[in-house]
Amino acid sequence: MTTSPPILLIACGGNSEHMGTDKSQLNYDGLHQFQYLQQLLKPVFADIYFSIQKKQESFFSSIPNVIIDSEKYSGHGPVSGLLSCKEKFKGRAILYIGCDYPLLLPEDILKLVSDTTSTCAFYIDQYEPILAFYSVESLDLLEKEFESGNDSLRKFLNDIEAVKVKPDSKERIRSIDTPSDYENAIRKIKLSGRLE
Repeated sequence: MTTSPPILLIACGGNSEHMGTDKSQLNYDGLHQFQYLQQLLKPVFADIYFSIQKKQESFFSSIPNVIIDSEKYSGHGPVSGLLSCKEKFKGRAILYIGCDYPLLLPEDILKLVSDTTSTCAFYIDQYEPILAFYSVESLDLLEKEFESGNDSLRKFLNDIEAVKVKPDSKERIRSIDTPSDYENAIRKIKLSGRLE
């Protein structure tokens, strides 16, 4: 039996409370960050989807491959998008990447799927649950955990002792959460030559 390649799920549904605006709509390269990630990773992943909350539906109405949080999982943070995708694509592993990591490079993301078929996540002092690969088996277990009241992906990754992936660069896996983070990221992207 051949195993289907993982779904690449880009998390766009965060509340962005510290940023003050929807982080998925931030523009770094003339595109919204979620579109930039899609463009960057399309040569590697055939199945790319965007996880959103119901309240974002109008903004994403013209964007294909959107998965709106299922009502039964909605309101529980990143686990909502992950389990909603699992519900739609039963039997598929999921590579879950947040849209708020603009310094990521393709090789960072590929590091999560190249060495293992086990659930793994980037790890610096703690797991990064939206920079992670979730195996089919772990997704089944996660669903049971959710049903028993555990909605923390980080706790889940700890409990199952997921493989800890050391990043090549701590800076590249740093989430952009505030306006000053955003300005610093823009400067770094310009210095790297990605932005003219």
